[in-house]
Amino acid sequence: MTHDLAFARRGTPPELRLEQRLPEPTADAEAIERLLLARLETSPPPVAVARLELELAMVEPATGQQLPLFTPQAARDARLAWQLARLAIAFGVDRVRRVELADPDAPLAETRWRWAPVAGASVTGDGGKGDGGERGPGGPA
Repeated sequence: MTHDLAFARRGTPPELRLEQRLPEPTADAEAIERLLLARLETSPPPVAVARLELELAMVEPATGQQLPLFTPQAARDARLAWQLARLAIAFGVDRVRRVELADPDAPLAETRWRWAPVAGASVTGDGGKGDGGERGPGGPA
């Protein structure tokens, strides 16, 4: 994003680069736009913006997908991943997690699972926190 420095404070950088990992591959332009707007609403630019560029890295042609015959809610997991990524941007990467099964045969119940970061919630350029290694019920929700 290129800043308009006409009324900016001295020392304001002329450009700001933000990177956002998408929760999953997509060709849905509206979903990408919603994620971008959520990111900009959460941390607005410090000065007026002269130009905004969107670059999609690691773009490949779409592959075919076999749809299940008897599962009407097949896309439910994909919608959940996008919603969790939007929540992580809005409330902080360190506050939105998912539970992951670690060892189903562990003798203690609290060691059978662990907190994992949400896919697509890792952002760079804003100093986001969240190590994803906390375990047990005392971790973030």
